Amino acid sequence: MIPIEIRKFIKGFPYGFLGTCDRDGKSNISIKGIISVDSRKIYFCDLFQAKTSKNLQLNPKLSFFVIDWNSFVGYQLKGVATMEREGEVFKKHIDIWEKKRNDFIISRMLENLKGDKITRRHDLYLLKPEYLIVMDVEEIYDLVEPIKVLVKTHLDKMKS
Repeated sequence: MIPIEIRKFIKGFPYGFLGTCDRDGKSNISIKGIISVDSRKIYFCDLFQAKTSKNLQLNPKLSFFVIDWNSFVGYQLKGVATMEREGEVFKKHIDIWEKKRNDFIISRMLENLKGDKITRRHDLYLLKPEYLIVMDVEEIYDLVEPIKVLVKTHLDKMKS
C-alpha cells in the first residue's frame, strides 16, 4: 500500500525516473510521465519508447524514484510492471495525460506572453504515448532519511 502522503508527493511531479534491466542485467534509467497514483499502483506514460518497452517485456521488475531537492524529500518504489495498449484503463489514463499535457502547453504559452524570457518549447509534450506502464508497488524506500541520519551523526561528532 502506498501511503497517502507519498501519493500526494508523487502527484506533485510531472515526471519521475524509471529503472529497468535487459535480459543480461544491464540497467537503464529513463524519464517517464507520471499520470496518476492510487493506493497500490503508479501509472506512467513512455514518450521515448526506446529501451523500456523491450526491457519490461523481458523482465517486468522495475524501480521508480522521484526527489525534491528543495524540500529534501524523495522516495524509491520497487515493483512489477504491466503494459497496457488498449482497453478502459489505457484510455482513462491516456486521457488524463493528454489533459496534463494540454494544461502544461497552455501554462508555458502564458508564461511566455507575460514574461521577458521565452521558454523553449518541449516537443516531447506533443508525442502521444503508445502504451501505458502500470506499476504494482511492492516496496517503498525513503531516499533522504539515511542521508539525514548521516548528516546528523557527522554534526554530532563535530560538536563533541
